Amino acid sequence: MIEIVYERISKRELADWGVVFQGVCGVPSVLGCLPAFYVEKFADAELERMTVDSPAYDFIVGLACDSELLAPELSEQLEKICMLQKPDMQRSRKIWRAVALETLLLDIDADSVYGLIKLSEFWSSWGWPADAPLSMTSGLGALTADEYHSSLNYKSVVNEHKWWVKDQLSGFHEN
Repeated sequence: MIEIVYERISKRELADWGVVFQGVCGVPSVLGCLPAFYVEKFADAELERMTVDSPAYDFIVGLACDSELLAPELSEQLEKICMLQKPDMQRSRKIWRAVALETLLLDIDADSVYGLIKLSEFWSSWGWPADAPLSMTSGLGALTADEYHSSLNYKSVVNEHKWWVKDQLSGFHEN
């Protein structure tokens, strides 16, 4: 699953060293860790854009040449690169969150009960952030259980999530 989400991030040209590092360390709501192959591929592309005198050059060359590194070694090398390149790690995490949610919404269960459970599990794994869609924040006790699980409410919640994803993704290109 993590590969699918990363491919979507990469297609949108949102990948940076923070995104790659987060992927290798693991992402809430997404199974697995980003394999070394993707790190090597990203490092190759980055080498084409940088000069030899860049402080991170040697670390990036190492990653571009060795896709056999285990996750702890990869994580250590990526942490060094991130310390030198200083990507916005909060932004990187939000990119993973938005694209992971977008991916979930592509195949969300048609049954309102199961779909709402999936969305709740998603937000729970991210720690119920304050910037989540309103339907996933606390204090919405106005709906009864039947109203909450109704197909009409479910459709509204899914649409709200789609708009939330769209808004989040458009914001990343403004930065």
